[in-house]
Amino acid sequence: MPSTGGNSGGCDNCGGPGDDRHEVRRIYLTLDADGRVAGSETMEATESWCLTCRTLYPHEACPPEPDGSP
Repeated sequence: MPSTGGNSGGCDNCGGPGDDRHEVRRIYLTLDADGRVAGSETMEATESWCLTCRTLYPHEACPPEPDGSP
């Protein structure tokens, strides 16, 4: 579900206009010495990301609240 929050500044990741933003949790990847993914850490805080950032960067989509609000 698109974000309808009070963030009028755009995408929380890239700062762009933020068309078609959705709430996500950022995921940080840990790489080993050979550059392979060795682990990950998912942040608890949610951010509002645009389609481009959701396509390019690791994240976990946040489901809408049971009452239908984002």
